[in-house]
Formats: sequence, C-alpha cells, structure tokens
Amino acid sequence: MRWCLLVLLLMVGCQSRQPVSMSTAEQVTTVTIGEQPFTTYHAVSPRPYLYPVRTSDGRYLTRGYPMDPHPDEAEDHPHHVSLWFAHGDVNGHDFWHGEESRIETVSIRPDGDGLLAENRWVTGDDELVCMENRRIDFAGSDGERIIDFDISLVSPQGPLRLGDTKEGTMALRLAPPLRLDGTLARGSYVTSEGLTDGEAWGSRARWVACSGLLEGGPVTVAVLDHPGNPNHPTWWHARQYGLFAANPFGRHDFEGRDGPTGAVMALDGVPVRLRYRVLILDEQVDPARIEGAWQEWSREDEN
Repeated sequence: MRWCLLVLLLMVGCQSRQPVSMSTAEQVTTVTIGEQPFTTYHAVSPRPYLYPVRTSDGRYLTRGYPMDPHPDEAEDHPHHVSLWFAHGDVNGHDFWHGEESRIETVSIRPDGDGLLAENRWVTGDDELVCMENRRIDFAGSDGERIIDFDISLVSPQGPLRLGDTKEGTMALRLAPPLRLDGTLARGSYVTSEGLTDGEAWGSRARWVACSGLLEGGPVTVAVLDHPGNPNHPTWWHARQYGLFAANPFGRHDFEGRDGPTGAVMALDGVPVRLRYRVLILDEQVDPARIEGAWQEWSREDEN
C-alpha cells in the first residue's frame, strides 16, 4: 500500500513525497506531513474519528462541531464527527448515531506511515457484534494529502449482516464553505459519472469530489471507492448541507424502489473488507485527475 501511495504521488504531481511523523498520547495520535500538522486520530467511543483534517497549507476541511465548535457552523447531527466510519444497521444495531451501540478501541499502534487499530463493535448491553481491523495510511506532497482506509469487519460468533439503510458509512462532514447551501456555501459535487451537485445524492459512482473555496483558496476533496468493495460502485449519501458519505449498502433508500437489497451478509469468521481513499487537493476539481488517481489506486492489488 505504501509503495502504491508513492506511485500515485509521482504520477499525479511529479512532486516529492513528504515524510510522515506521528505522536501518540493516550487515545490521540497526531499526524504531521513534512513540517505541517495534517490530522489527529481520536480512538474514542462511540466512534473513532479524524479531526481536524487540514489541507496541505493548513486550512480546516471538516466541521468542528461537536468536538470543536466554530462560528457559523450548523449545530445539527452531532454524530457527524469530521471524518469517520460507522453504519446504521449492523446485525440490527445502530452504530451510525451511536446513542447506545458503540465502537471501542482495543489496541492501536503506529505502523510505517499509518496506524493499525483493533476495534470492538458492541451493543448498549455490551454484546459483541463484530471485531474490526482498521488500517489508516497517510501520505502527502506539496498541494496534496491522502488518507487510505482498509477496514475488515468479522463476527466471531454467528453471521454478520450490514443492513440496507442510508445511515452510513465512510463519511465526512464538510466545513461550511464546502456546503452546497447556506450563507457561506461555495461548494459543488461532481461524480465519476458526470453528475453534479444535488444529482450526486443516491447515485452510484466510482468516486465523488467536492470542490469549492476555503479561506479564499481552491480546494477539492474526493472519496474513492475501491472496486473490491461490496456493491461497487457505491451509492453516495452526499447531502447539500455538508454530509459527504460513501454507502455501499443503502440501495432501497437511495433508489427508492423495490428490488434486490443492498445488505451484505457474511458467515461467522468471514471478514467484510472495505477500502476507501480520501484525496485532498489545493486546487479546483479536475475530473480527469481524480479519475487517474482512482485508476492507479484501483490497480493496487495487481502490483
């Protein structure tokens, strides 16, 4: 994976890769790329998250509320925690809202330019639903940042069912200027299929990018769906108010019609693997560049 990150950086920018460093104190790991702070991983319950998430020149990409409220931010959906992974129906339990069910970190450690974490997904009654192995890799160069997620969920006792609901899954809550509506909104969506703005919600695509102006400068954040993921190309829970999520399970909510379910079932001991790339660029969106990045990353397993 780290070798492929280097190939992508050379391909799309011909720029030198900058060193990644990490420091950990209790449940918090701070990530620096080059000389610039990039992000912080919070290994907390009810769901781990990354905040803040910065561009290469230090602008905050995601909303601070509820962890670090800022003026002009909407104080809604407190379960939207910057950049996170969760789902609203795992064996019938809601880990998206996290009001009872929760994701607990068992262990976490640095590994190369990334983090390795083992998590327990448990109900409000402390019933174990599944175990998770989570790898997060970081990379960057001048004008670019990358976060790779490689997540495996497995039930040690009985089947694991990831249910058909729009409440999920690999998600960001964007800063107010990257919203599509609101007084500060300057954002717009484009998908790999050429759909834009409100058309992105509920559609299927290899990737979706949100682009706009942040503190007076251009920025693009794209989420890429790996071709090996269940139900690829994923559906997109991309809202105009700033929720930006890939959801490979919510067929009925997104398509609004009867038909095959989007739910995925795995037998006990069989992992469900999900991989995503978050690509952050200090420039206006260039669909050809995003597509090239997706094509290179999607061939990772061939290398």
